[in-house]
Amino acid sequence: MRDNADIPEELGGVLSSTADVQSTVASFPYRAHACEVEIDIQTGQVFIARYIAVDDVGRAVNPMILDGQTHGAIAQGIGEALMEECSFDDAGQLTSGSFMDYAMPRAADVPFFETALSEVPSTTHPLGLRGG
Repeated sequence: MRDNADIPEELGGVLSSTADVQSTVASFPYRAHACEVEIDIQTGQVFIARYIAVDDVGRAVNPMILDGQTHGAIAQGIGEALMEECSFDDAGQLTSGSFMDYAMPRAADVPFFETALSEVPSTTHPLGLRGG
């Protein structure tokens, strides 16, 4: 655990914020992803048992491409969470700055995905689209 003794008392405590945003320019996708994991108590090894994703992209112009984007994003996220590490040498030089320095997810590292698209047209895009 990190020692926070050097942080001023007035900066401690709970963070909170409130905002009212009204924008008619941008159109952002909405997502809900759930990952079920099992952990080997003796080794600490993480096994992904199931992964489910639902993405609201407005009108899906090409659902197959959107599924591919979702699959790639899931694999990238699994790699970041379970396989990547930022490590530095004694001089502060990053030693994990390329694909040669850490593992990339392979087919055996990621589960089969359950994905779905929710198509609720965007009200801020003339065609009802949102990014994938």
